[in-house]
Amino acid sequence: MNTLLRRRVPRRDDTRHGGAFPDDGAEVGRARSLVLVAFVPGGLAAVGALAVALLVLLTAGGGLGGLPGAVGAMWLVLHQAPVYIGDLQLGALPLLPTALMVVAVAVYARRSITAEDPPLRHLAIIGAAAGGPAVITVVAVLLIDDATAALPVTTIGAVPSVLIVAAVHAVAAAVGVGLGAARRYADEWALPALVWPVLRSGAVALGALLAAGAVLVVLGLLLGWGRVQDGFAAEPSVVGKLGLLVLSVLYLPNLAIGGAAVLVGTAAHVGAADFSLFAVAPGPAPAVPVLGVLPTSPISPVWAAALLVPAVIALGCAAVNGVRGRTLADQARYVVSVAAVAAAGALLLGYLAGGTVGIFDSIGVEAPMFALAVLGWNAAAGAVVVLVGDRMPVPAWPAARAPRWLRRSGDDGAEPADPDGERAAEDGEGEDDLLPSLTDGDGKGLS
Repeated sequence: MNTLLRRRVPRRDDTRHGGAFPDDGAEVGRARSLVLVAFVPGGLAAVGALAVALLVLLTAGGGLGGLPGAVGAMWLVLHQAPVYIGDLQLGALPLLPTALMVVAVAVYARRSITAEDPPLRHLAIIGAAAGGPAVITVVAVLLIDDATAALPVTTIGAVPSVLIVAAVHAVAAAVGVGLGAARRYADEWALPALVWPVLRSGAVALGALLAAGAVLVVLGLLLGWGRVQDGFAAEPSVVGKLGLLVLSVLYLPNLAIGGAAVLVGTAAHVGAADFSLFAVAPGPAPAVPVLGVLPTSPISPVWAAALLVPAVIALGCAAVNGVRGRTLADQARYVVSVAAVAAAGALLLGYLAGGTVGIFDSIGVEAPMFALAVLGWNAAAGAVVVLVGDRMPVPAWPAARAPRWLRRSGDDGAEPADPDGERAAEDGEGEDDLLPSLTDGDGKGLS
């Protein structure tokens, strides 16, 4: 009996990732987890594409002869791979379902690894996450080709479609693996502590700007509610109205990105129509009710005052998340790095949010101009905070530190006691406590 009680009971970590005990089936468990990572998220996405395709075909009143091609097209649309309907390209695709799928893949990949796994295991998870959907994409392209007689849908080509789908899943899986093993690789690669505050501050700055863009979209919908209602009234059936509602919701992230681009001073366009804070050139738009947000008449010059929004956002993020370096070079390096991270995110989102839509040609924002504007606003705000930070009526400058799970071993993250609420550095004392996030583990400066 004592022998039985002393038998090793498998821990939760033993079965969570591999599905088998390390001492009697670890290799089988690892192989099984690779197969699951490769096909479970992609399979669920394919089932969703099937459901949407069925709904579209049934509400359109057509037969199910084009169902295979419709499923393949929905699969590609889910991954931002453009498709052709007849001779018209559909390239501006909704971002909401893609974002949800990316989050799901990242979470699944995160749960399939441990930080102690060897790097090859992490790479295998990323490769499997990309390989399974790539195989599904090959099948989807073949289904579309076989159904061209019943459904006039074609692809941009098998190879580009496969590469786009594989890239989306690989990036999502890499994010999940990175979240699970970031602390380990930070230690092994001796990454400077400045990396984490820069990434965090850049993401916060861009996220706040996108939230402001979403608020602008909501305001536009309220002002153009009559046009939104007209869009729904053009569809006679209840099912058709429901489909338009779903389509409008799916495109909301695209519109939020367009709103952010308008707020920073650049323009959004729908074909020949252009929209900015300074001028509006109305024009025809796709029959999607949510596009009632677009103004149809010249706007008041008062709208130019909305430029204060990105200025306040950039100043607020720089002040709250900023870090005072021991030298001007440290401060300048931090400010430029944060602005570059935010601009890189804006560039990517600007490209993803737009594309070609049939006779309307290009829809979206000028991604390079959007990124340059974001870079300029954040760099300028950071420079202002650096130059006059001591005299600005903003919250105290906290030390921008990595999250607890990203800190290096031996770093307890304790802040130095400051009962009087003042830095000793004002009297020239305690200089080494000014910038814990810009020093290495030995307390030496990065500059």
